[in-house]
Amino acid sequence: MPRPSHPIRYCWLAMMLVVAGVALLQPAQGFSADHSALAKTMLTSLGDQAGLCVHLGVRNVALTSELSGGGKFLVHGLTRDRESIEQARKEIRSRGLTGVVSIEHDSLRQLPYSDNLVNLLVAEDLSGSLDKDKLLDEVLRVLRPGGVAFVSKLATVEKQLSEYADKGAVAGFGTKEIDGSQWLSFRKPRPKAMDEWTHRRYNATRNAVSRDKVDIPTGVRWVAGPNWPTGNRKASVPGVVASKDRLVYVFDDLVETDDGPQHRNKLIARDAYNGMLLWRRATSLQSPPVLVHVGGRVYNVVKDDGPLVALDARSGEVVQTYPEAGSPKELFFVDGQLLARTRSDIRCLAADTGDLLWRFEGASDVVAGDGRAFLQTGFRSEKGERLHGVVCVDLTSGKELWRSSTESWPTKPSSLEMILYQDGILVFGGQGNHAISAQDGLHLWTYNYRLIGHGGSYAKVVHLNDLVWVHNAASIGPEGKPSYAWEGLNPKSGKVTKRLAHGGIKHRCMYDVATERYFLCGSMDFVDVVTEEHTRFAAARNSCRTAGVVPANGLVYTFPHACACYPLLRGFLGLASKDGDPAPTSDDRYQTGPAFETEFASQQESKAAWTTYRGDPHRSGSAATPGPAQLRRLWERTLTDPDAAFNRKEWDQKDGGRLTSPVVADGMVLVAASDTHELSALDAETGASRWGFTAGGRIDCPPTVYRGLCLFGARDGCVYCLRARDGELVWRFRAALDNRRIVAYGQLESRWPVVGGVLVHDKLAYFAVGRHGAADGGVHVYAAEPASGKVVWHSNPEGYGTLPDLLVAGDDEIHMADWEFDAKTGEARSSTAREYLRASRLGLLNNAWYKRPIALRKNLQQWSTGQASGQMLAFNKEWICGFTGPSKVNGGDGQISGDCQLFAKSLVSGRGWSTKMPLGTQIKSMVLADKTLFVAGRLDGFDTASNAVRALAINDGKELAELPVAGPVVHECLSVAGGRAYLSLHSGKVICLGAN
Repeated sequence: MPRPSHPIRYCWLAMMLVVAGVALLQPAQGFSADHSALAKTMLTSLGDQAGLCVHLGVRNVALTSELSGGGKFLVHGLTRDRESIEQARKEIRSRGLTGVVSIEHDSLRQLPYSDNLVNLLVAEDLSGSLDKDKLLDEVLRVLRPGGVAFVSKLATVEKQLSEYADKGAVAGFGTKEIDGSQWLSFRKPRPKAMDEWTHRRYNATRNAVSRDKVDIPTGVRWVAGPNWPTGNRKASVPGVVASKDRLVYVFDDLVETDDGPQHRNKLIARDAYNGMLLWRRATSLQSPPVLVHVGGRVYNVVKDDGPLVALDARSGEVVQTYPEAGSPKELFFVDGQLLARTRSDIRCLAADTGDLLWRFEGASDVVAGDGRAFLQTGFRSEKGERLHGVVCVDLTSGKELWRSSTESWPTKPSSLEMILYQDGILVFGGQGNHAISAQDGLHLWTYNYRLIGHGGSYAKVVHLNDLVWVHNAASIGPEGKPSYAWEGLNPKSGKVTKRLAHGGIKHRCMYDVATERYFLCGSMDFVDVVTEEHTRFAAARNSCRTAGVVPANGLVYTFPHACACYPLLRGFLGLASKDGDPAPTSDDRYQTGPAFETEFASQQESKAAWTTYRGDPHRSGSAATPGPAQLRRLWERTLTDPDAAFNRKEWDQKDGGRLTSPVVADGMVLVAASDTHELSALDAETGASRWGFTAGGRIDCPPTVYRGLCLFGARDGCVYCLRARDGELVWRFRAALDNRRIVAYGQLESRWPVVGGVLVHDKLAYFAVGRHGAADGGVHVYAAEPASGKVVWHSNPEGYGTLPDLLVAGDDEIHMADWEFDAKTGEARSSTAREYLRASRLGLLNNAWYKRPIALRKNLQQWSTGQASGQMLAFNKEWICGFTGPSKVNGGDGQISGDCQLFAKSLVSGRGWSTKMPLGTQIKSMVLADKTLFVAGRLDGFDTASNAVRALAINDGKELAELPVAGPVVHECLSVAGGRAYLSLHSGKVICLGAN
């Protein structure tokens, strides 16, 4: 194969980059050379200004690139033509779209995407693609509801589409002529089984029961950041709603200002099905916020003490202001009208004109349904008792229909909260629960019970399947024993007619919600209303307080929190049950390349090398030879542009930096640019490019160099083996169980990404894939022969209930988190060994505390070896060194206090030294090289100008040298080899340090 002129050479069979297609660079016959008009017409059909686009059977890279809309859409192109990929990627790079637009070879037998994921699918050339009987089924499977497809006009496809349209399987079917070419266009209809969640408590009734048929989650459909709250750990998302197209929420963000960090609320919209960022804007600090999303409008108060406004849901721009709404504290949309609750009254406005329809003074709360509004009032009796009243009015006119009060109730609660309206019943909370008739206001019943602990409330009530359900901590369980239980009350009498006892649920401070099939509560617990079975999705948990969990659009949404209950997935999550049909195992799971069974040159490992992540298979962070005697900048090389991509901020929410740490071997420095999926080999002496390789997804760890081989894993679920001297492919193995992708932090990834790269130990290569032991079939660990890729063993450990982590070599075992695997057989078991490097619940790869110090609470991000612990450690046979972060972390808002500490301890004498470092110091990398300890990071508290590399004498901690660097470094940024130090920066630069 000819060598490309560009210094980065791409593998002839590398899979995607991450969203967009490409193929031959010559304009295809019948298509205009100006593809911008064609792409613009297709993108305009969507409405939203961002999303996921798939280009099938690509014939021209220009159209694929134009489909990105200037970088706002993630584009993934599939082509059967392997030979066109290299040139197409070069063209994408020239347009500055690497990482936004990507291309992958695919046989097109089945589309490599999860269900309901794609906004726009363009099928330019389908000749010989997919099974003709399954083609449209596959397209409809991957399109999200409301998603649009454009298919080049073929008679067979047109006939089949016409039949599908007659059955209602597609909507808006028709032929469109765009820029001289004929296209068949259609939209995927929204399934009747899906529902929205347009208000804080579902809708204006406040009955938090979704009609969505979503099942218990089994895995992840999409994930976005931030993964951690910036403010209060239980209230980072004070408001969230979901329409049929978008998830819209308020996020309590922390923004750097001239006066220091300040809280600023952001109103953010994401695609409901793939989590792609649509827009974000500033909003008020009101909490809880006014937030309603109905149709094409989002209602919110965007300025502190400002008026109610309507935003265009597609752009976030203000389209209408409602001065007549006053200063609302809560809002409902009902039948084209807005009900606004202020401090002193309830107001009803026409949503379209903003005209005030009626106003009721003195009302403190409201719910609505069936054409009526129910208002809560307060007054004092002649005896001075505090009483509560309810007034029913016609929703449109405000005409009073009836009035009642608690004066006639058998018991008169001192406080009363209006909870919900449903099916002619109004339910209240206050010293128990109470119900009145919505027909005339007559009191029906009062039910007293003991509240559950941790978040118990008389507001935790739903009206479900013709019963009013309350949560009783002193109910009756099996065999008549006391038990927590939901009790279903007859709405008319208040008598208990059904009990769902559950002793094993750990309750949280969020509100319980429900679907018509399940109660959703606790830590992502589901209780089947019909079978009474209890199931927990242990890979994630409900958010706290106001956000909780939202069932809508066939998904279960949950949100960031800083709880430390157990190891779990974090961030904004769209959780899904299993895809409709299992993806068959692909026959191209294992592939060989041009360098297979060739000579790999280097057969010996040099002690002067740094061949793997953290230097060696034990992940010690130590070098076998001395480091540089001086810290002088010898060369630097920029590998990625930090500000090139439209959604760069989305990408930065993931764990890890824009570059991996460097590895050094065979005269080369190897570094991956994670978000562009590019592995670069640089000359260790000069920084000149040796070769480059593009993988099919993000690369979160540097490669391992072993006997002339370069092995690494990527987030596409594949492990790659290259010939180290020139980057030619030896083999590629898809360790993921299938090829279907999800969206993660603004890019496509496998449901089973490779985590932590490849470990080579005792002549075998080890790697792990997965997101959590309880998600999508769990975590899978493999051992393979490095030269051939032949799998020696594969383990999917039963009972592994945590996150995948960096693999660490022991003596005869391979360690991951708190598990170990027999190195020869793969036999798995829970590990109690403490002498090997391990981390607490977040893992060795997690760098969350740099951005969100609250991740330090409860030792969530602590490393240990049995000899020492800290936020980072480095060790050899004689010394162990470490860094500990702030001594105190406020568990509520994450504020830190107390000094940090750098320390070293002799493993021979037991003596050592420690140095206090200012609060805010962040040491992000440590390397122990002979008699010198090298550290890198922000070394002087919060001073952003204090990013530097420092060398210290290991015996006494005396500073030997220091070199400031511009901007922050990445996690594990340092490598030391051959008397030099190599450093990866967040700016996308690699720097070589040493003596002249």
